[in-house]
Amino acid sequence: MEPDRPARLSLPVISIAAAIVLIGGLLRFIGLDFGLPLQFHPDEHLYREAVAGFAESNTLEPRMYAYGGLAFYPLHAVLKAGHAIERAARPDATPRSFAGYVADERRVTLYQRGLSAALGTLTLLAVFLLGRALHSSCAGLLAALILALVPLHVRDSHFGVMDVPLGLLVALAFLCMARAAQRGSLLSFLAAGAAVGAAAAMKYLPGVLLVPLLLAAFLAARGRALRPGRATLAAALAALAALGAFLLGAPYTLLEFGGFRSGLAEQASLSTRATPFDLWPSLAYHAKNSLGHGLGWPLALLAAFGLLAAFFSRSRGQKVLAFGAVCYAAAFAPAQTAYVRYVIPLLPLLAVLAALGACRLFCAERSRLRQAAALLVVLACAAPAAWRSLSVVRLMRQETTLNQLARWAEAALPRGATIAATDTDLAACLLPRARAVPWDPPRLVTGLAEYLIVFDHPNPYVGTPRGAAQVLAAAASFERVAEFRATDEQAGSVECVLNDFYFYPLVGLAALARPGPNVAVFRLLPAAAPPAGERPALPPRDLAVTVNAAGAVRLSWSVDLEPALAGFQVRASRADPGAAAAEWGPACLPAHRTACQLGCLPPGAYQATVTPVGAGGEGPASEPLTFHVPDP
Repeated sequence: MEPDRPARLSLPVISIAAAIVLIGGLLRFIGLDFGLPLQFHPDEHLYREAVAGFAESNTLEPRMYAYGGLAFYPLHAVLKAGHAIERAARPDATPRSFAGYVADERRVTLYQRGLSAALGTLTLLAVFLLGRALHSSCAGLLAALILALVPLHVRDSHFGVMDVPLGLLVALAFLCMARAAQRGSLLSFLAAGAAVGAAAAMKYLPGVLLVPLLLAAFLAARGRALRPGRATLAAALAALAALGAFLLGAPYTLLEFGGFRSGLAEQASLSTRATPFDLWPSLAYHAKNSLGHGLGWPLALLAAFGLLAAFFSRSRGQKVLAFGAVCYAAAFAPAQTAYVRYVIPLLPLLAVLAALGACRLFCAERSRLRQAAALLVVLACAAPAAWRSLSVVRLMRQETTLNQLARWAEAALPRGATIAATDTDLAACLLPRARAVPWDPPRLVTGLAEYLIVFDHPNPYVGTPRGAAQVLAAAASFERVAEFRATDEQAGSVECVLNDFYFYPLVGLAALARPGPNVAVFRLLPAAAPPAGERPALPPRDLAVTVNAAGAVRLSWSVDLEPALAGFQVRASRADPGAAAAEWGPACLPAHRTACQLGCLPPGAYQATVTPVGAGGEGPASEPLTFHVPDP
């Protein structure tokens, strides 16, 4: 049994829907220029490079088949239109060639992000129509309101990649499938097949939606909306429409089949576990991070209830939605690497399911009181998500730490200065003025680099690597010349979601003052070179050892400073009779250091020496110091 067809849209419903779309659009368009001219999203450059390749080759071959061609063609069309409009309005200020137009990275990135934000806003309208088709105008408005406030959808609508546009195509496919299952219209089946094919032409995974499309034909025949023979015809036409839309949106999958096969194999390798039925790691990750943080637990639980209610509903359209959502989730669940963005195309469906769950609990179409109760429940569940979305938008309006670093470098960094950085990709903003040297900690204190740039962030992808602290500890001298902090330590700690974008976590947002890593800039001051050929004449003296309860050993000494002294070699070895030969060191220290940590040593007797070093070689070693590390 299907619900009655929704009545015509009334003016109040249209007004409320327009207000929701306006609010959702503001959340998605504010802060689109975050981080520019620098980049944060690791995949945005792929789309820019694909469009630049179109301009250079004068063809539409993507040359990258990890994604379908439709992932790039909308951006190409929008840029073409923008170039034509700007050429007509400002012929002298706009590059004559399209290749010159797309060479401006900032312009292309703004187009990318604007397209993603626009299609993300249109998705609100799609879920309104889907909720209305499956239940009522009330359900449609609640679904649009939920999706408008979902922090993961708000955040990723600011990124110029395909995840949010793909969600629009998935929502449209289910809108057509729901109508096809309810009404048995061949036109709806054709439209649903075309939407599924277009989604697969953007990213291959949505091809799995052919399964719920076939279910729609089966349910339409079972509910007598279609005769069995006509249902078979509808399924066949939908499959042909999907194939046609896929080839139209990604024609080079056929024209360059070898590249397509390689790209598909690459994606399949990323989506296959050694044990494909061990789904728990991915499911646990997505439950905690993608849904728990990206959607919010209240809305996720409401969507889970709506999913169960849809499965047991008499509505054929709701059954198709529930089954299709499960199919799509099952398609990426076996992936060996889980990313939060995998669930973004599911968010429109989850918003509709959450709205259906609220309506199932409270709402009857003609009961204003129960509709108000459903609205209050949805608002209460969406409140944490709305607050997180506002925090995301607040962050995207702030200047990033990398922009602050680039601005400081332009004003204070000497042109041609040599720099070493703990992350060379992040240090790219300095390269117009500076020259990067390889990350080689042992050589950095010899004058190889004048500046050390340390990037630090709670996300381990950007954590400070081993070596930065050692470089500073071993330097003859250094000074901190600049610091730019993203975290506000007094506001709390930042929790990071692994496999998510570096500087936009979905949790701990209150502790972020601005996007980006924490940045510290140090000027390294190498030791003055001793006279050529000389070596120290005096040995270190007064060696002393302290051992704490954990077995950590600290060795210290005194020394008479002399011009030839450049540093020390510290050696420690086992002194137990019959003990296996073992040596710790030598540890190389600069001349200003008169102590070092030997680490946590196993119990036993040891002997340590300190040898001064100069340009001409090693000087006389100290008297050996024997010490004992006790049992813990």
